[in-house]
Amino acid sequence: MTPTGITGGTSIPLTVGGSLTAEELLRYPQLSGYTVLQLPANIQLSALQTALEGQLAFSAVGSNGALQYATGIQDAGVLDDLYYYPGKLGVVFRHRDDREWHDWADDDNCDAKVKLWAPTAQSVSLLIFDHELDTSPAATIPMHEHNGVWVADGNPDWKDKYYLYSVKVWVPSDAAVETNVTSDPYSVDIALNGTKSRITTWNPMKPSPRARTRMPRLRCGASAT
Repeated sequence: MTPTGITGGTSIPLTVGGSLTAEELLRYPQLSGYTVLQLPANIQLSALQTALEGQLAFSAVGSNGALQYATGIQDAGVLDDLYYYPGKLGVVFRHRDDREWHDWADDDNCDAKVKLWAPTAQSVSLLIFDHELDTSPAATIPMHEHNGVWVADGNPDWKDKYYLYSVKVWVPSDAAVETNVTSDPYSVDIALNGTKSRITTWNPMKPSPRARTRMPRLRCGASAT
């Protein structure tokens, strides 16, 4: 956005009309009384999805061609509408004789997937590390996307490996497309200080010995921060 309007990108014309439904007003009560603007009826869903992967901005221009107003757009609502996903995320497992995917596994004889909900990402890669302190990945696996969920297919050899995501995404605070390397927000096991996520098989019905270990007592006079 510039003082004279929005430059670059692709323009999508909006028209005034319609009203918010009772359900929409319940979700977004702060929009009560505002003018409703509608997308073109013939817009392709793919075009809207592509737009959501970059910067979105809105401008109003008067009949004289002068800029009246310009602002960014909050897109949380449309992301929920288009990309709602009720399934399991993070590391999921499936035994060879089972059709269902779970976020736990009884043993090592199972397939594995890593799943990330990131509908605004332009691309995502899974970085696999052999050890917690490794600085270079042993493997870089491009993830494939379906309806906002990025997936990498794995195998039993991934057990006890560490991983990170490399995500190419528009970052509003930096006003640029950047590649961020991050741990998994859906981790059930993670390295010290959260530097990497860990692929761990576990069973909620069979806690590990570590889970049953009692925490040491603080010595008299010690303090915790």
